[in-house]
Amino acid sequence: MTPFGGYYRGRRVLVTGQTGFKGSWLAAWLLELGADVSGMSLRLATEPSPLGEPPAERHLSAIAGDVSRPDDVVAAFDAHQPEVVIHLAAQPLVRRAYSEPLTTFETNVMGTVNVLDAAVRSPSTRAVVAVTTDKVYANHEWEWGYREIDELGGHDPYSASKAAAEMAVRAYSAPGLQKLHRPAGASRHRFGEGREHRGRRRLGTGPPGTRRDQGNRGRTRCRAS
Repeated sequence: MTPFGGYYRGRRVLVTGQTGFKGSWLAAWLLELGADVSGMSLRLATEPSPLGEPPAERHLSAIAGDVSRPDDVVAAFDAHQPEVVIHLAAQPLVRRAYSEPLTTFETNVMGTVNVLDAAVRSPSTRAVVAVTTDKVYANHEWEWGYREIDELGGHDPYSASKAAAEMAVRAYSAPGLQKLHRPAGASRHRFGEGREHRGRRRLGTGPPGTRRDQGNRGRTRCRAS
């Protein structure tokens, strides 16, 4: 049985933040699936870190860049012409976000906006998955896990920045915005978020590029597989 029906074999995939723990393992997995993987991150690692990330970057095309800088993001898209984009690059540390709130919002919000904007204008890109966190939910100190339909919130800079990034994804999913900016002849994008939910990753169900909404407060999700 071929994983994902062979969808990724030969497909150009851009992973932002591919030198992080999750990003490096994702890149290695995509390479195993036969994808043509490229990466964009602040640093270009060639050796495993103490956490044990695989040195997948030795086998992919990578570019150093900052997602909070629009020109860096556009340069990565121009260089790699990705068909699928998986956006993991972020400032992920809650404690650091308190001491560096501006950098956190620039990276997590405007970094996401820059990736989405480059994608919506790219004639090659067909799907985007913006990876986020369960911290996007308003914290009510419940004993149970949060659901996809629960309200967005965030009383600390990190949580607020990731919740704002989700709103950006929803805005870029709107047909009106894509109609204005998609290149002539290019198909409409399917944008979505993947977030950690009750300790495991949750992506939308359905065929590649399917968009699912749950209720009035449901998050837009997609599965690029």
